[in-house]
Amino acid sequence: MDEIIADIRQAVTENHRIPIHAIVLIRAGSMPLTSSGKIQRALCKARFLDHSLDVVGSSYVGHAMSRAVAKPNHRTVPTAV
Repeated sequence: MDEIIADIRQAVTENHRIPIHAIVLIRAGSMPLTSSGKIQRALCKARFLDHSLDVVGSSYVGHAMSRAVAKPNHRTVPTAV
């Protein structure tokens, strides 16, 4: 898992030049989808914040995000899930 997470972090940094505060790998097939197969983004965000995703690996960087993930508040949320 550590190698996969490091590869994701490197690829996003190199290609998009944005910081990554959290990477969460979930079990295959556990992504909430609509009946047409689209990702239910609001539900994914809610499950990320309340720790109910079926996580198989994760990485959190930065004190502020770690605190927000550990104790969710509505002012600090990820911009993409």
